[in-house]
Amino acid sequence: MRAAASSGQTDYLKSLGVTWADEPLGRGPSGTCIRENRIAICTNAASDPNFLPWRDRAEKHGHRSVIALPLRDAGVVIGALTIYASETDAFQPEEVRLLKELAGDLSYGIETRRRQVERAHAEAALLKSAMEFRTLFDHVNDAIFIVDMQARFLEVNEVACQRLGYTRDELIGGSVDDIDAPAFRSLQAERLGYLLKHGNSLFETAHLRKDGTELPVEISSCLFEYRDSRAILSVARDVSERKHAEEEARRYAAALERAKTEAENASRAKGQFLANMSHEIRTPMNGIVGMSGLLLDTALGVEQREYAETIRQSAEALLAIVNDVLDFSKIEAGRTELEPVRFDIVACLKEIGELMAPQARVKGLEYFFQSSLRQRWVRGDAGRIRQIVLNLLANAIKFTDSGSVTLSISTAGERKGHSTYAIAVEDTGIGIAPEDMPRLFNKFTQVDSSLSKKHQGTGLGLAISRRLAELMGATIGVESAPGKGTTFELLLPLPWEQAGLESGAADASEQRHARVISKSRRVLLAEDNLVNQKIGVRLLEKCGCRVDVAANGREAVDMCASFPYDVIFMDCGMPEMDGYAATRRIRSLEGSHAGIPIVALTAHAIAGTREECLRAGMVDYIAKPVSLAAIEQSLLSWAP
Repeated sequence: MRAAASSGQTDYLKSLGVTWADEPLGRGPSGTCIRENRIAICTNAASDPNFLPWRDRAEKHGHRSVIALPLRDAGVVIGALTIYASETDAFQPEEVRLLKELAGDLSYGIETRRRQVERAHAEAALLKSAMEFRTLFDHVNDAIFIVDMQARFLEVNEVACQRLGYTRDELIGGSVDDIDAPAFRSLQAERLGYLLKHGNSLFETAHLRKDGTELPVEISSCLFEYRDSRAILSVARDVSERKHAEEEARRYAAALERAKTEAENASRAKGQFLANMSHEIRTPMNGIVGMSGLLLDTALGVEQREYAETIRQSAEALLAIVNDVLDFSKIEAGRTELEPVRFDIVACLKEIGELMAPQARVKGLEYFFQSSLRQRWVRGDAGRIRQIVLNLLANAIKFTDSGSVTLSISTAGERKGHSTYAIAVEDTGIGIAPEDMPRLFNKFTQVDSSLSKKHQGTGLGLAISRRLAELMGATIGVESAPGKGTTFELLLPLPWEQAGLESGAADASEQRHARVISKSRRVLLAEDNLVNQKIGVRLLEKCGCRVDVAANGREAVDMCASFPYDVIFMDCGMPEMDGYAATRRIRSLEGSHAGIPIVALTAHAIAGTREECLRAGMVDYIAKPVSLAAIEQSLLSWAP
């Protein structure tokens, strides 16, 4: 404790160490008075054991007796009035009564003063708070309005005045109607009803400035007590920039939508143009191919046969170019879809190699196939894989004049249920210069682009191959050096499948092949997929057939009506006219054409497929991917 006020020998009070705790320094009159909220008297300082800590000092200053009276504020002890006397037993009942009244007066004075100080502090705090509120009220970034329940302005901040162009005096007492844009005034009753029901609201409107211009705002409102009355606090945020941005976004979105529509229309127009041009080019070319085939079936002299073969080969070369351009346009337009099937990847590559090996032997090249796979059965788009490998093999043979071409497959990596297969095509050809490597996979690009170049082509093969590889999650890499040959490697991830039944014994296969090639047949292949066209033509040519190709059902019907065929292999899903409709149309033709055996080619070898094919007028079906064995068996069954 410390002395708040004193009179007399004040040096006595220094460092007394008095406390009101129940301990030696707290058992004196002052500590006891405060602790026990009662009058405490020490009649003889020299003999009172509770006054022992201060006895010597009291003796020195002549203090013989002490009285302490509690000082209270609102009934709570806040201190003590302590009086020291130079005589023992100095405080008799009458003195105690008077001193008690004095302590009561002091307590009342203290309480009164405390209340005055507290009131002064509260008023100062209130003034400070009001000033802080006014500062915030006037300098916040949003306009603030305090409105009574009759929609009259009670208070506004400086931002509201600046944005609307009014002074504070002009707005106070005015109505919300004065600043609401005409288009929104009819909504006031509805908005007030919502606010009264929910206690707060958020809506967008427009304020009318003094100069007549409109300002879009977002208003957040709530009910509160203002100066003892119910009122509405509204905060209006300027959303003109947001509205401008939204309008810009709408215009941009509309422009994008128009651009998208125009691009889609252009893409459809391009696709329709390509389809029309394809049909217009293919129709006469099919006639040339078909008529040259009929011509080759007649008795011709050596020179005449050479001319006829040249006509047919030139027509087929032109059709191949048209097909490449169409295939690439489909890939570019994102209309290429994969058709995953279960197949033996080693058998698939062997078959491709067997189709291309004769071309290599014609040039005096050796052809090798190498495989070291444990897991051969996989699921993937066998047709697209064939297309890529066929293109790589064709390039290798084209650009190799001596030596060999090797097709190999190995496992580059494995994880549960999947393998990454490395399919490599290696040649001993002319090689590729380092400066030519970056443009190797560009569309319509060839390493030798001069008019006098030795090797002709569209420059689309590798571009198509890379795009197809990317569609399957694969990559194509290349290593080459001029004069030392080239190696292309396809890294292809594929999931495993259960092993299928092995084909028949090798000797049975050879006997079947010998029976097939013993007879020459004229065959029509109706297939819209370009890689399936190439595979089908190669397989049928290996069986000794002369093959014409129709790109859709409509072409198939026209060609069947124009030329005699021993058998037709018909894809079921084609544009313009599918295989089922084309078969029914062929069956309705007059003459011998109506009875031509038609074998379906379908990727959907499920229950009911055979019955659907038979109902359409087909005699059988082959499930894709088409194998040489299946083609041979169909030829022996339907064109023996």
